[in-house]
Amino acid sequence: MFDGLQELHSLGFVHRDVKPANYSIGLGVDKRRVFLVDLGMTTSYPTEERQLEKKSKYKFIGTLRYAPRTTHYGKRQSRKDDLEAWLYTSLEMFTGDILPWRHVEDDKEVARMKEASFKDPTPLMTQMPLHYADIFRLIEKTQPLQSPDYRMIRETLIQIARDENTCFDDPFEWEEGARKVPTMESVGTTVGADCSARPVKVDSEIKTQASKEPQEAYSEREKTKSERTCRE
Repeated sequence: MFDGLQELHSLGFVHRDVKPANYSIGLGVDKRRVFLVDLGMTTSYPTEERQLEKKSKYKFIGTLRYAPRTTHYGKRQSRKDDLEAWLYTSLEMFTGDILPWRHVEDDKEVARMKEASFKDPTPLMTQMPLHYADIFRLIEKTQPLQSPDYRMIRETLIQIARDENTCFDDPFEWEEGARKVPTMESVGTTVGADCSARPVKVDSEIKTQASKEPQEAYSEREKTKSERTCRE
């Protein structure tokens, strides 16, 4: 999701309507690729100070829940604003009911609540990994004409994935034959690594997979509760 925005920005454009509904998962060979879609509001981003002075000809661009604060003020959007909308999207996809303004319809009140969240994101962090507060700060300090610090934001996301014991090789829940892999708060996981030997909690002890075995054998072990193994 984040990389897609950076790629769009590298082409000189901003999306202006980043939200969960505008991301899509591919099929077949692209089943693990996330696509940024609906480019109907895409436009070039400002590169000069005089371009920032122009107000948008539209009263409101985007979707109230996810729109950046700039939109609420009728100003021209920059790369920073896309990242702000992406941040709201990311928060909601992580914890569905996290955005305090999700049921508020008054755009001025929503803007006020978004400003409060950037001033102090701590209340939101009770439901989120604490490093998300760093992303709030990275976005907030970015100036409208400045290129966002994509590298630092990506490194922060990788740290969050490590803290959450995320393994990028695990199947998505909608993939055929997907099986959720148990996680352990006390065991770290290398992001992007082969997780076939990742430790898994088994009753009162920890075992590590030594080899891949047929599904039938795995199912039989589940029935007898003799042991469980983590496999691809």
